[in-house]
Amino acid sequence: MTVFVNEEPLRLFRGANIGDAVMKYSEAIFRDILSRRKVVTDNQGRPLQLQGNINDGDHYKVVAKM
Repeated sequence: MTVFVNEEPLRLFRGANIGDAVMKYSEAIFRDILSRRKVVTDNQGRPLQLQGNINDGDHYKVVAKM
């Protein structure tokens, strides 16, 4: 399946979660999320958990935590 993190398409395995997508996108950004400097959001800007399920075609953004 393909999901998008900051508009970059990523091919992932079925059963992957948001954390898997972010880790494939960037290990440094994954660490920033774990240390609470950044957060993953959906298209409406709602924060999401790294354990959240993903679906083919989903779009996520990583933004600085406010």
